Amino acid sequence: DEIENLINNYGISEFTFVDHVFNIPKAHAEEICNEIIKRGLQIRWSAWFNEKFMDENFVALAIKAGCSFFEFSPDGYSNRSLKWLKKNIQTKDIINTFRLLRRKKQIKIGYNFMLGIPGQNIFSLLRQAIFFLKLKVFLGNRLKLLTFNKLGIDPNTDLEKIALSEGVITPGTDLFKPTFYEVGIIGRIKKHRGFTSVLKLLKTKTFAKSAKSDGP
Repeated sequence: DEIENLINNYGISEFTFVDHVFNIPKAHAEEICNEIIKRGLQIRWSAWFNEKFMDENFVALAIKAGCSFFEFSPDGYSNRSLKWLKKNIQTKDIINTFRLLRRKKQIKIGYNFMLGIPGQNIFSLLRQAIFFLKLKVFLGNRLKLLTFNKLGIDPNTDLEKIALSEGVITPGTDLFKPTFYEVGIIGRIKKHRGFTSVLKLLKTKTFAKSAKSDGP
């Protein structure tokens, strides 16, 4: 009813579901999509999705219901990183979203990742970089968003304990000010001119495409 009201009374033609993850529970998301289709609502929308609950049928249903932008925030990429982040997904689930959506020419896709997660090493970074390159090569301008965020250290968290043990912070560090976890090989690589240049290139081109896009 809310969506229909937005269309009929306010002339809305596109919107974003602000639920943190639209397809949890999946059955509820399917009900919403089916109702949009049943009522014949002509609307375009976007949402954040959990990678674990994506399959061919659900993707087709969401697109039919008007979804034009699928967003994902796995944060980590390697199974070790995902486990540390207490995510309910694995690397194969992230790859599966790419496999499911790469040939859907009518939609755009976005991913959000974090850098410097404890347990990352040069090999996991290389595998992650290869995935990024695949996104750029096969999705082209349909890759609307690709972000790389620093891992912030918050008070009373496991990361605070790790950062203290590694000397990244001290007991007197004010964590109410932005403080980030950048140590070991990740910290050294991130300071390397080549690595930072690649990130800037990926982000610049992706956001340029995002700015030019007239979709949600």
